[in-house]
Amino acid sequence: MFSHIFVGVKDFKRAFAFYDAITKELGLALRFSNPENGWAGWQMAGGGRPLFVIGLPFDGNPHAAGNGQMVAFLANTREMVRRVHKTALANGASCDGPPGLRTHYHPDYYGAYFRDTEGNKVCIACHTAEPEPATFVASDSGAATQASRQRSMHIARLVPSHAVEYRTLMLEAYERHPDAFTSSVAERAALPPSWWETRLKDDANAAELVLGGFLDGQLAGVAGLSFESREKARHKANLFGMYIAPAYRKHGLGRLLVEAALAQARANPAIRLVQLTVTQGNHAAQTLYERHGFVPFGVEPLAVAVGGQFASKVHMWCELVRDRT
Repeated sequence: MFSHIFVGVKDFKRAFAFYDAITKELGLALRFSNPENGWAGWQMAGGGRPLFVIGLPFDGNPHAAGNGQMVAFLANTREMVRRVHKTALANGASCDGPPGLRTHYHPDYYGAYFRDTEGNKVCIACHTAEPEPATFVASDSGAATQASRQRSMHIARLVPSHAVEYRTLMLEAYERHPDAFTSSVAERAALPPSWWETRLKDDANAAELVLGGFLDGQLAGVAGLSFESREKARHKANLFGMYIAPAYRKHGLGRLLVEAALAQARANPAIRLVQLTVTQGNHAAQTLYERHGFVPFGVEPLAVAVGGQFASKVHMWCELVRDRT
């Protein structure tokens, strides 16, 4: 179908080093490299087309990542998806969706997403059915639960196509736990669909992102991560809007969401810490955060008013530790 796919870059040396590592994991072979002209191409190990090509824009103008554009590489196995994604992050990519099943595409779609060193969105996808290993997941009490065996769980960044599901889940959260959120269910229900779609905008430079926890293909939990735009606070991120639907609790989704949010923050070298607030007295949630390195640093009294009463908020922070090896 394709002769070649060309992806623009602005720093050829950096981009070549990045894709040279990625294509090795995919089993692709370098067909040509011309640093003087700023372009290089790879092919299947057996030769022939299509080619994957990177290069400086031919018109001489600076490269800019296109919103809504994505290159998807085909992986032979799910293990290859995981391996390539790990290699990408180790070579400077930022995670745009960790490896996992995306059954809203088709039952065997297993993919991972990242932004390359130039900001381009890249996908690694496997479409082959594979048995997922049985997994024991620790419950809140720390014991492994048999009910969690053979259940498919994955975390993925939500995009505008998830807006309806996300809105439904969050309105449930505002209704069930009004003391946990500053916004009320009435305020959020009145917002137009475009507001929810904008929050889930698939943009590498978005001021916030939302991760979704899927259990057996169903959106069962969410957690948001926002980034400070003010110059003096750009080293901070905030974990917000975390919620697991009652029917899907005690399967480990909360743990996976917190770990994924911290991984997203850690992928941005400018972020030094993540902050959050939790309702005072919500011991289960606070314990979950403490297990992942969050430390309380204060209590905000009378933080939210609910039904004529007030709830206080515990402020917590987590300093990000990165592997320096």
